[in-house]
Amino acid sequence: MAFIPFTSEQIELLKKRMPELSDSLIPSGGYPSLTEDYNTVGLFNFAVANKDLPDDLVYRIVKAAYDKHAQLVERHSAARETIPTNIKHDTFLPIHPGAVRYYRELGIDLPAVLANGR
Repeated sequence: MAFIPFTSEQIELLKKRMPELSDSLIPSGGYPSLTEDYNTVGLFNFAVANKDLPDDLVYRIVKAAYDKHAQLVERHSAARETIPTNIKHDTFLPIHPGAVRYYRELGIDLPAVLANGR
């Protein structure tokens, strides 16, 4: 795989047009062909669920994903950052009430505009 770098101007333009993007770095060796650090843009990992899914089901899925964090990291190093506190980086999608329940149990403050139900 060949990595074609963005210019800093391109990165700033992308972030301006899509505020959900943030600076991201893929470290050297993250992929076999990546021989130096690669500056890019990215999104934090998140899952999308239909708003009509039962709250308890979504709660259990979110909890299972975080409870199995070590296994996620074993499968792909990018999962290192799949931690509950990184929900703060989701500034554009509403958060399912089942997931809201999980984050609130952990004491994580969620933006009201994203955490107020369906």
